[in-house]
Amino acid sequence: MQLPLAEQELIRRAFHVEGKAIRQIQRETGHSRQAIRRAISNQPSSFKAAPSSPFRSAPIFDLFCFAGGSYEGD
Repeated sequence: MQLPLAEQELIRRAFHVEGKAIRQIQRETGHSRQAIRRAISNQPSSFKAAPSSPFRSAPIFDLFCFAGGSYEGD
């Protein structure tokens, strides 16, 4: 069973940033050392947000204004 993403990030932070040992992380989290090693060795997810279009500066709310009409009471 894989650990939840939040738990994996907590484990990675404790190991890499805070410099804690695997056994210390085991005592604090209650997960097995093997699960902690897997979380440390796993790379962050490959999820990438969709690129935004560089040409669209503002949303188009109504095509009517581009068809030559107006909102002035027509």
